[in-house]
Amino acid sequence: MKRKLSSSTDESTESFARKSNICAFHTSHFSNHDSEDDEKLIAISGIRKKLLSWYDSSKRTLPWRTLASESSSDNNQRGYGIWISEVMLQQTQVATVIDYYNRWMGSWPTVTDLASANLDSINRLWSGLGYYSRAKRLLEGAVKVVNEFDGLFPSTVEGLRKIPGVGQYTACAVASIAYNCPVGVVDGNVVRVLTRLKAIGKDSSSKEVMDLLWRVANELVDPERPGDFNQSLMELGATICTPKNPSCKVCPLKDECAALKEISSLHQYDIEDCHLCIRDYDKAKGVMNYPVKLKKTKVRDAVSETFNRLLANLYEFFSILSKDETRNSSVNELYRVLRDDAGIECSSLQYIGEVFHQFSHISQTYKVWSCTSLAEEEDDLSPKLKAGNYQSFLLMDTAEDVQSSSISTAMKKVLRLYQKQSMEPPKKQKRITSFFTTK
Repeated sequence: MKRKLSSSTDESTESFARKSNICAFHTSHFSNHDSEDDEKLIAISGIRKKLLSWYDSSKRTLPWRTLASESSSDNNQRGYGIWISEVMLQQTQVATVIDYYNRWMGSWPTVTDLASANLDSINRLWSGLGYYSRAKRLLEGAVKVVNEFDGLFPSTVEGLRKIPGVGQYTACAVASIAYNCPVGVVDGNVVRVLTRLKAIGKDSSSKEVMDLLWRVANELVDPERPGDFNQSLMELGATICTPKNPSCKVCPLKDECAALKEISSLHQYDIEDCHLCIRDYDKAKGVMNYPVKLKKTKVRDAVSETFNRLLANLYEFFSILSKDETRNSSVNELYRVLRDDAGIECSSLQYIGEVFHQFSHISQTYKVWSCTSLAEEEDDLSPKLKAGNYQSFLLMDTAEDVQSSSISTAMKKVLRLYQKQSMEPPKKQKRITSFFTTK
């Protein structure tokens, strides 16, 4: 495929242009937004007006947006509320977050209230939301704000970055939405919108592309309404410019979208020398060719690492990530883990059934087995359970104890399956089961 090449040196694509020429198609979409050229400034102004007009008429009513728009709310409370919402929204759908956010703000309405809370109560409220390390970071952040900032929430990007767990995106989101700082944001939705808007065909997770996207976001952000503009970009990605089946016909930026123009473009491509052209363009996919992502490798290791983040600091049943689908192999591995890692000698393992659970964007099927320990008393259990690989060990007397403890929704499903299959009613059991925390 061939496109006419250009030797553009615009600052917006400076790092790309230095490495190689870029085609005329991309040059036209990466003009220097800081330039005084009237035509370019008009184009940026047009994008701002279209997005904000669409946002004003189409935005979803969300509790944190209501807080941000209330003139009666003080800056400190606004910053705290937006911070909580942004952390909850990481890797989690908006519809799921709403109830958690409302209950959180009801339990800890101010940063001072949160700083005095304990992690167990926070984890109980967070249960089911996934990525539990976020909850711990929120508590650590609140303690830092109260102890080191005199309870005053930072209002600048630099100040916000000093809070535990706050990265560039969260700092810019809170600064722009709560404090009207003119800074752009780049999250998953914005990556999708901007890579399609500019037809960026390079791996969207690469440092070069991320730096470019942040540059574009900062150039586009409306200086008068930065918070609303950033939310409009994210809203567009969540509702119109979706990963699958985007609604291009009703998109407010359809006339500016390079990926949409590319579908009917008569230009030919010369991808060998253009640093931004997509390498494997599928015309049937259209705008869904973007963003470009590298194929994932080492899936099992990635899943295991993700689960460590999903279930951090929560109790769970002894579990293994199965490397072999055969039942005998799984049973042997379970026996080994219980014996060698936990020091538990089992008289038998009984297969109970399967439990399916959706962790945010990961689907997981648990094959559940019950274990009968040879230990007759609690004191006979191996000391390995209270040391080594296990941060803490918990014994439960009733099902109510389990349900009120810091365990994930998936583990509660496993317990319900066990109770259903158990011969004895749960309340009459001396001990339901044992848990250990993940690292």
